Amino acid sequence: MAQNDTPELSHLIKCTVISCPNHFHKDLPPSKDDCLFFSFPPDESTATVWKEKCGVSAGHPTTTAKVCSDHFKPADYTDGSKTLLKPDAIPKDNLGWMVGMPEVKLLSKRPKFDLIKDAVDTNERLTQRFDKLIKEQKPLKDKIELYKKKIENVDNEVFRLKNMIAKFPARRKNGAVTVNLISKVFSPAQINMLLGKKKVVWSYDDMAMAFTLRHIGNRECYLYLKDTLNVPLPALAAQWIDACGWPPDQMDPNIARICSEHFDDTSYTTEIKVIDYITCYTKVLKYDAVPTLFLPSTTPIVIKQTDPQEELREMIVFAVPTENNVAVQHVEMQEGGDNNKEYIELQVHHLSSGNDESEATRESEQNSARYKHIQTKEELSTLENCNKAIREKVMKLESNLKRLKEALAKQMETYKKKDVELSNLHLEYLRSKRSFLSLHEQKMLLSKVFSESQIKILSGKKKIYWSNDDMAVGYTIRHLSNKRCYIGG
Repeated sequence: MAQNDTPELSHLIKCTVISCPNHFHKDLPPSKDDCLFFSFPPDESTATVWKEKCGVSAGHPTTTAKVCSDHFKPADYTDGSKTLLKPDAIPKDNLGWMVGMPEVKLLSKRPKFDLIKDAVDTNERLTQRFDKLIKEQKPLKDKIELYKKKIENVDNEVFRLKNMIAKFPARRKNGAVTVNLISKVFSPAQINMLLGKKKVVWSYDDMAMAFTLRHIGNRECYLYLKDTLNVPLPALAAQWIDACGWPPDQMDPNIARICSEHFDDTSYTTEIKVIDYITCYTKVLKYDAVPTLFLPSTTPIVIKQTDPQEELREMIVFAVPTENNVAVQHVEMQEGGDNNKEYIELQVHHLSSGNDESEATRESEQNSARYKHIQTKEELSTLENCNKAIREKVMKLESNLKRLKEALAKQMETYKKKDVELSNLHLEYLRSKRSFLSLHEQKMLLSKVFSESQIKILSGKKKIYWSNDDMAVGYTIRHLSNKRCYIGG
């Protein structure tokens, strides 16, 4: 005898007993919690008796037919736990008025095909919509959890920075800072670069100093100071190369030129010269000018697709109407729900056509296997009740999906504010660290750029013995540039 057979099926399973309303669907709550379904026995004679008890015809297919546990007595089970039937078990309980009737068609007239088609098509649309909503919720939940972790990490970093900032004044009271050597040579942005900060915002003075150094010297000298001696300097040519849209390895800054069309009016300054007693006004490009006009687009164009579910928050369209007879059904949510929203479902009712092609199409639909499993009004009623239950679940999922989107937007906004707070604290920490660096820490930072003799000069020592390396560096800078650059630097 067949055992309990309730796998996760994609279609509705209904008890074969005509008068029994019990059913099972993988996406819906069971009609009864303790109801189990059993397959027909393989023995043909026993299966024939089952068909008679269920009230179906002798030719009724038994491959997928099921009978629920409400129609068996306790003595029909082998283990007493309603999980295994005896080989001779016959359904006898709760058979209703259909007991002994040999043919269903004699008792129940088949519903109209239009009603069957409408119920089956609606069930397919609702099931597809239900599955889609289930899939949409998981990515949203994952993003919400991700932002929760990000916010937690930011909070921990904020707490750590606040504690570190609070320790700086105590070091100053202890007299750890005697003299600020590093600020004699480097700006705050340069100090941040020496401290290991990857992203540095250069000030106007930093850019002016760099352009001046680049102007009175040359590119080789500038790169020697920046790359070889580790002097913290901004990459000037990189700004122009980025503006032109070329990769750095495909352009030689020594021979490249940019025409005046790409600079705005604020990039120029006016110089007055007197030539042969005639006053001439000359427009000169500023040393810190950057091309901004008529540049190739470097910002990717992002086309933001509008989510149809965002536009039609209160509407779910399951089919695109192609005819003029579109019926709109309004189903209101149950009272006491989260939101009493209106659920709108568009259904298309096909008009009967008099031509042969429409008749043939309609006859083909009636013979389709999609609709043959609905034979009685009871089965149609069960399917309609199933559709109603799925529709209610769809509306709840829609409401839950909306709440998830709102929660995600709130988490993203919170993370954005926390990130701004963290950036401000990090800047405050760097300012405090620059102000309260000990003498030893300052010398360690200066040693990244300067030699021991150079650091002694910064400390105030007047008599210095230069090493061979110091002299070599000095001659190299002088050779790559000129006297003006060497003395000014």
